[in-house]
Amino acid sequence: MRRSKRTKTKSKGLSRFFFLLLCTLAAVVLLAPPTPMEKRMHGHVIYISQKHASREGAPGGAATPGPGASAQSGEAKAGQDAEPDAPQEGGSEEDEDEGIEEEVRVSGGGGYKKCPRATSIMKPTLGGLNLDFTQGKHGFNVTNTFIHKGNYEQLLHGDYTLHRHTVPELPDSFEEISRNYKFNSCAVVGSSGYMKLAQFGQAIDTHDVVVRLNQSPVKAFARWVGTKTTMRVLNSLWSSHYGSGRYENMALPLEQNVTIVVSRTKGHTFDKVVDTMKKRRPDVRVLQLSSRVVSAARRLLVGYRVKLCQNGFGPYSGGSTPSSGFVAVYFLRSLCKRVTVYGLGTVNIPDVPYHYFAGVGSRKKGNTVHSWDSESATIDAFAWEDKVEQCKYRTRDLVPHGDQKVSGLRTKLQILQQHKYNNRFCGWNLCNRRGHHKLGQMLPDAKNIKFETCRRIMYNE
Repeated sequence: MRRSKRTKTKSKGLSRFFFLLLCTLAAVVLLAPPTPMEKRMHGHVIYISQKHASREGAPGGAATPGPGASAQSGEAKAGQDAEPDAPQEGGSEEDEDEGIEEEVRVSGGGGYKKCPRATSIMKPTLGGLNLDFTQGKHGFNVTNTFIHKGNYEQLLHGDYTLHRHTVPELPDSFEEISRNYKFNSCAVVGSSGYMKLAQFGQAIDTHDVVVRLNQSPVKAFARWVGTKTTMRVLNSLWSSHYGSGRYENMALPLEQNVTIVVSRTKGHTFDKVVDTMKKRRPDVRVLQLSSRVVSAARRLLVGYRVKLCQNGFGPYSGGSTPSSGFVAVYFLRSLCKRVTVYGLGTVNIPDVPYHYFAGVGSRKKGNTVHSWDSESATIDAFAWEDKVEQCKYRTRDLVPHGDQKVSGLRTKLQILQQHKYNNRFCGWNLCNRRGHHKLGQMLPDAKNIKFETCRRIMYNE
């Protein structure tokens, strides 16, 4: 009996001890000051999904993001190449940026998911939008386009931090990077299946800088896509493949003296790409594109998508993550005097495959984190406002209407307004001396253009 009483007494004592301990811990949690993350999230609405998105007003009477904003958030995370938004100048890659959300709020909360009926066949212009990353409150200097020794400590933190063995391999500065390239006439070559309907190969090879995307091959496709490759812009998935060394077994293209531009990846992936190329392909340069560029491209896409919706165009399917092709066009516009776009955007031709090639990681349809139709509309707007030269396969002659205009190069070469010539010579770089001579042999109209006047025609100089 005595032992039983002692056991009960001990049990009561332990119970009281644990009860007091739990009360003490609860008091500490309740009275503790808020963490930095709690301070950042104070007053913000967290959207779990589009279906259950809160419709309550945001603090200060601001409009709450509608379904378009919540869809953007969820779909961006679903993709292989999704990436957090970029910070303002002086911040880090981890910082939050509400620029995209603010663009959606401009529409009064409707975003780009519910659009009125169009009242005109003319799509809106790009007016009022920041067309390159040097503009707007989130703007930053062109020297921060790529990561180098002069900015990596400022821009890279957390998961984006590079290994100490990688840092010495970084370029010293943006000036060192730019000296390696002649950023005059630049071409971005996409991988659309319609490329095999045209023969842009010779025109593509006349450009000073030719940028290709991910694993798009050139071997056996020279007639359609050319052979020259200056850069390859890789997303997260393909950066992992090239960094792991699997590019050899997968027969992925990797041209001599090419530059790999790694985008939308964390630090360890860039480390692997640098290490693999250093050991196996020392002729290959490796650059890391700042995620600020990707975030700025996303803000432009969302801004124009909202503008399209307000004018009755849409809604377009897909998320707001910009594709590798759109990112390439976007950052080259700030570096090059002229950008020509091949193989990007949609065409109204049935049964056109998604890629111009088979195998090598080709797909039958695009990733839904991207909105291909809204990207195509944005690039179309760039082209009609003469901010890029766009070369698509065309089934009819080029005829501008309304306030639209054919770009300067096409105006000088009237013959390129005819689709049969445009589908072969579109975007030809007249300032390439060999290309200028060759074009004069093939097109009589080009003989009248003197080489000395090419810069005025190409770059409005």
